[in-house]
Amino acid sequence: MRIDEYEILFKKYYKQIFNYCRVKLRSEHASFDCAQEVFWILYQKIDKVDVTENILIWLYRTADKVISRYIKKNSKDLSLDSLDEDIEDKREMFNESYEIIDTLVSKDELSLLENYYLEGVAIREIAEKASVSEAAIYKRIERIKAKITRYGKELL
Repeated sequence: MRIDEYEILFKKYYKQIFNYCRVKLRSEHASFDCAQEVFWILYQKIDKVDVTENILIWLYRTADKVISRYIKKNSKDLSLDSLDEDIEDKREMFNESYEIIDTLVSKDELSLLENYYLEGVAIREIAEKASVSEAAIYKRIERIKAKITRYGKELL
């Protein structure tokens, strides 16, 4: 049995899977249950699972299945009250994240991210407006995301 690999995967991905469940279920308690089940399934199948760079995809797919089963069994427990609380929590997290990102990138970089991710402007349109190629816009976005990721890890 590859327990060492399991422990590494648990430490590396548990928080991501928990947060994924939290977004889908809008309930901390339900998210905890589902994330635990995902990692229990991984533990049971650790000898059969290919622990490569695709393990995160496997974890997300497993989480989707676990979440679906949870919703079918416990749809009454997922109340509107917890939904309201979760929406407020998400607003708070978004505002904090936005403030951090705002300090890490320039105004032009932030504008590019807002256009692409928040407003849904097509890469083609952004490239035409900036008089550059679409590839250049993709590369800028990639660099900005790498910058945010690098500095974000330093903040943690």
